Amino acid sequence: MLLEHKDITKPLILLVSKKAVKRKDIKYHSNLFNELDRNAKDYSNGVTLLFEGYDEDQREIYQIPEVRKWVKLLLNKVPHLFYYLCDFTESITMIYLCVAKIKNVSAFRNRKNCEMEFESELRDYIIEAVYKYSLSKKHTEIETIIICERVIKAMGTFKIN
Repeated sequence: MLLEHKDITKPLILLVSKKAVKRKDIKYHSNLFNELDRNAKDYSNGVTLLFEGYDEDQREIYQIPEVRKWVKLLLNKVPHLFYYLCDFTESITMIYLCVAKIKNVSAFRNRKNCEMEFESELRDYIIEAVYKYSLSKKHTEIETIIICERVIKAMGTFKIN
């Protein structure tokens, strides 16, 4: 067992090392999400992924190809990932940008603008996974819809400072 529930607090910050990213090693993190599964309701909207070792890189995390590949691998292994991600830390937005097709990123007066292709299949995949997972965790239909709306709203919010 990787985690003891009594030792975990919300919000939960999961660090992802540059070494894990370069090796495309998602095992540790996918196992952590499996551990959270036992107490899923406690961690819905409570997890932030932080990538270590990229502080000197001028690019945004979603512009780094190796990070994008790592996130895509994790999403394939943990399709309900967005159920757990925080909207208030912009974790949903950043992780969504890692898996979305980005056309252009520009900066003006310290504000970044991100132009991307709208991918209905990707959004549908994410929302369907969150919806099914929420119901499997005994959320009511109303709670499930609220969770899905939270994820949709965060995926559509692209104010990046």
